[in-house]
Amino acid sequence: MSTSTPPACRRQPLPTTGKGSLTFSNLQRLTMVDSFLLPTHNMVFAGRTADPRSASTHPAPAGLVPAGIERRIVLSNTRAALDCAEGITDACITTIVAAERHGLRIHRDFGAVPMVFTVHRVEAA
Repeated sequence: MSTSTPPACRRQPLPTTGKGSLTFSNLQRLTMVDSFLLPTHNMVFAGRTADPRSASTHPAPAGLVPAGIERRIVLSNTRAALDCAEGITDACITTIVAAERHGLRIHRDFGAVPMVFTVHRVEAA
């Protein structure tokens, strides 16, 4: 595998929800040319309060939200941390980097998660 990504290629995590997936929405324009495994930053359950009632989360790690806490689905781990920091929700599932950047309290650290990313080539129209 090359260490540089050609300008006409894009990388993304493998689809986990099917919604808005780069792969499925562009089947006629993209060709998968490579994939690689890379761990995420540690995934955490973080918040502003000791007893959260709601949590923002990307769909992929939504299963990490503790039972009994209302889930708000968002488009990214960063957006989940911002929701919490802005008071939209009490807690979030996000990366430790985003939680620390927004001054959130870490309730649980799930560790790094190995993710498969794919590299796609954009085909000529």
